[in-house]
Amino acid sequence: PLRRMKEKAKTKRRGIFPKSATNIMKTWLFQNLAHPYPSEEQKRQLSQETGLTILQVNNWFINARRRIVQPMIDASNRAGKSPVVTMFKAKRRRSPTPTDS
Repeated sequence: PLRRMKEKAKTKRRGIFPKSATNIMKTWLFQNLAHPYPSEEQKRQLSQETGLTILQVNNWFINARRRIVQPMIDASNRAGKSPVVTMFKAKRRRSPTPTDS
């Protein structure tokens, strides 16, 4: 039994952020959809407001742009509406071409 407890202690728990923190960041995201990239100062402020670390805020926005913003853009483009800031696709890392070496 003791060994099993030690194994459980080692497993990393996935942190689910408090709803209030998520709401604060979602509000910022939707108010800044045209450019959903908070500045360092804005990240610091969001970190203080949410009680999360700057790294957590940073990672939340990286994931939110993929999970929330990009699907909205894709759906909008499929619906035939005018392309909503499709710059996100261009921001993805491109694979190196033979001329890069």
